[in-house]
Amino acid sequence: TRGAASKIGGSTIKAAKAADKAITKGMKGRAALKAAGIEAAGGAGGEAAARGVTGQEMDVAEIGFEGITGQASSVLSVPAAVSGMSLTDIGNNMVGKGKNFFKPPSYGYLTKKGTKMLMSKQDVEADIDSMTDQEIIDSQFVIENDIGPDGNQR
Repeated sequence: TRGAASKIGGSTIKAAKAADKAITKGMKGRAALKAAGIEAAGGAGGEAAARGVTGQEMDVAEIGFEGITGQASSVLSVPAAVSGMSLTDIGNNMVGKGKNFFKPPSYGYLTKKGTKMLMSKQDVEADIDSMTDQEIIDSQFVIENDIGPDGNQR
Protein backbone atom coordinates (compact mmCIF):
# COMPACT_ATOMS: atom_id res chain seq x y z
CA THR A 1 0.00 0.00 0.00
CA ARG A 2 3.01 2.32 0.33
CA GLY A 3 3.02 3.20 -3.36
CA ALA A 4 -0.70 3.92 -3.43
CA ALA A 5 -0.54 5.92 -0.21
CA SER A 6 2.30 8.07 -1.53
CA LYS A 7 0.64 8.69 -4.89
CA ILE A 8 -2.92 9.28 -3.69
CA GLY A 9 -1.92 11.17 -0.54
CA GLY A 10 0.50 13.37 -2.45
CA SER A 11 -1.70 14.04 -5.48
CA THR A 12 -2.72 17.53 -4.31
CA ILE A 13 0.91 18.44 -3.55
CA LYS A 14 2.02 17.29 -7.00
CA ALA A 15 -0.84 19.19 -8.65
CA ALA A 16 0.06 22.39 -6.77
CA LYS A 17 3.72 22.02 -7.76
CA ALA A 18 2.76 21.44 -11.39
CA ALA A 19 0.60 24.58 -11.35
CA ASP A 20 3.42 26.53 -9.63
CA LYS A 21 1.18 27.23 -6.63
CA ALA A 22 2.30 27.66 -3.03
CA ILE A 23 1.99 24.57 -0.86
CA THR A 24 0.46 25.35 2.53
CA LYS A 25 0.90 23.55 5.84
CA GLY A 26 -2.76 22.49 5.63
CA MET A 27 -2.15 20.82 2.28
CA LYS A 28 0.84 18.99 3.72
CA GLY A 29 -1.17 17.92 6.77
CA ARG A 30 -4.01 16.57 4.63
CA ALA A 31 -1.53 14.71 2.41
CA ALA A 32 0.09 13.13 5.47
CA LEU A 33 -3.27 12.10 6.94
CA LYS A 34 -4.41 10.64 3.62
CA ALA A 35 -1.22 8.61 3.26
CA ALA A 36 -1.38 7.35 6.86
CA GLY A 37 -5.09 6.51 6.50
CA ILE A 38 -4.46 4.53 3.32
CA GLU A 39 -1.69 2.60 5.09
CA ALA A 40 -4.03 1.75 7.99
CA ALA A 41 -6.91 0.78 5.70
CA GLY A 42 -4.54 -1.35 3.62
CA GLY A 43 -3.25 -3.21 6.67
CA ALA A 44 -6.70 -3.86 8.10
CA GLY A 45 -8.26 -4.61 4.72
CA GLY A 46 -5.47 -7.02 3.82
CA GLU A 47 -5.89 -8.91 7.08
CA ALA A 48 -9.67 -9.10 6.65
CA ALA A 49 -9.30 -10.31 3.07
CA ALA A 50 -6.75 -12.94 4.07
CA ARG A 51 -9.01 -14.20 6.84
CA GLY A 52 -11.95 -14.36 4.43
CA VAL A 53 -9.98 -16.26 1.79
CA THR A 54 -8.56 -18.77 4.26
CA GLY A 55 -11.90 -19.24 6.03
CA GLN A 56 -10.66 -17.98 9.38
CA GLU A 57 -12.90 -16.32 11.91
CA MET A 58 -13.03 -12.51 11.56
CA ASP A 59 -11.15 -11.41 14.68
CA VAL A 60 -11.63 -7.67 15.20
CA ALA A 61 -8.56 -7.47 17.44
CA GLU A 62 -6.29 -9.04 14.80
CA ILE A 63 -7.72 -6.90 12.01
CA GLY A 64 -7.34 -3.76 14.14
CA PHE A 65 -3.80 -4.77 15.05
CA GLU A 66 -2.90 -5.04 11.36
CA GLY A 67 -4.40 -1.59 10.76
CA ILE A 68 -2.25 -0.12 13.52
CA THR A 69 0.94 -1.95 12.54
CA GLY A 70 0.29 -0.94 8.93
CA GLN A 71 1.35 2.50 10.07
CA ALA A 72 4.97 1.33 10.18
CA SER A 73 5.29 1.93 6.45
CA SER A 74 3.90 5.46 6.90
CA VAL A 75 7.48 6.41 7.73
CA LEU A 76 8.11 5.97 3.99
CA SER A 77 4.81 7.02 2.43
CA VAL A 78 4.11 10.21 4.41
CA PRO A 79 7.34 12.05 3.44
CA ALA A 80 6.77 11.09 -0.19
CA ALA A 81 3.15 12.31 -0.04
CA VAL A 82 4.02 15.57 1.75
CA SER A 83 6.89 16.46 -0.57
CA GLY A 84 5.31 15.26 -3.79
CA MET A 85 8.60 13.51 -4.59
CA SER A 86 9.47 9.84 -4.75
CA LEU A 87 11.71 8.40 -2.05
CA THR A 88 14.48 8.16 -4.63
CA ASP A 89 14.12 11.87 -5.42
CA ILE A 90 14.09 12.72 -1.72
CA GLY A 91 17.30 10.76 -1.25
CA ASN A 92 19.01 12.21 -4.31
CA ASN A 93 17.99 15.82 -3.64
CA MET A 94 18.29 16.08 0.13
CA VAL A 95 20.49 13.46 1.75
CA GLY A 96 24.01 14.73 2.34
CA LYS A 97 23.24 18.15 0.87
CA GLY A 98 22.44 20.06 4.05
CA LYS A 99 18.69 20.10 3.37
CA ASN A 100 16.22 19.35 6.13
CA PHE A 101 13.21 17.47 4.75
CA PHE A 102 11.01 18.52 7.68
CA LYS A 103 11.87 22.21 7.27
CA PRO A 104 11.77 22.86 3.53
CA PRO A 105 12.64 26.33 2.28
CA SER A 106 9.84 28.85 1.96
CA TYR A 107 9.84 32.23 0.29
CA GLY A 108 7.50 35.19 0.34
CA TYR A 109 6.89 38.62 1.78
CA LEU A 110 4.88 40.15 4.59
CA THR A 111 1.68 41.92 3.60
CA LYS A 112 0.51 45.13 5.28
CA LYS A 113 -1.57 42.96 7.64
CA GLY A 114 1.55 41.02 8.65
CA THR A 115 0.62 37.75 6.98
CA LYS A 116 3.11 35.87 4.88
CA MET A 117 2.31 35.75 1.16
CA LEU A 118 4.07 32.69 -0.25
CA MET A 119 5.98 32.86 -3.53
CA SER A 120 8.36 30.61 -5.39
CA LYS A 121 12.11 31.20 -5.06
CA GLN A 122 12.22 32.19 -8.73
CA ASP A 123 9.51 34.84 -8.21
CA VAL A 124 11.36 36.33 -5.23
CA GLU A 125 14.61 36.42 -7.20
CA ALA A 126 12.84 38.04 -10.20
CA ASP A 127 11.26 40.68 -7.92
CA ILE A 128 14.62 41.48 -6.33
CA ASP A 129 16.29 41.73 -9.75
CA SER A 130 13.70 44.30 -10.87
CA MET A 131 13.76 46.44 -7.68
CA THR A 132 15.75 49.54 -6.91
CA ASP A 133 18.05 49.54 -3.89
CA GLN A 134 15.52 51.55 -1.87
CA GLU A 135 12.68 49.16 -2.76
CA ILE A 136 14.79 46.24 -1.57
CA ILE A 137 15.50 48.06 1.71
CA ASP A 138 11.79 48.83 2.20
CA SER A 139 10.56 45.35 1.26
CA GLN A 140 9.75 42.71 3.84
CA PHE A 141 10.78 39.50 2.19
CA VAL A 142 10.62 36.40 4.35
CA ILE A 143 13.03 33.66 3.33
CA GLU A 144 13.24 30.65 5.64
CA ASN A 145 15.38 27.50 5.55
CA ASP A 146 17.09 28.43 2.30
CA ILE A 147 20.36 26.77 1.37
CA GLY A 148 23.28 29.15 1.90
CA PRO A 149 26.35 29.55 -0.31
CA ASP A 150 28.18 26.99 1.81
CA GLY A 151 25.51 24.37 1.04
CA ASN A 152 23.93 24.36 4.52
CA GLN A 153 20.33 25.17 5.30
CA ARG A 154 19.78 28.41 7.21
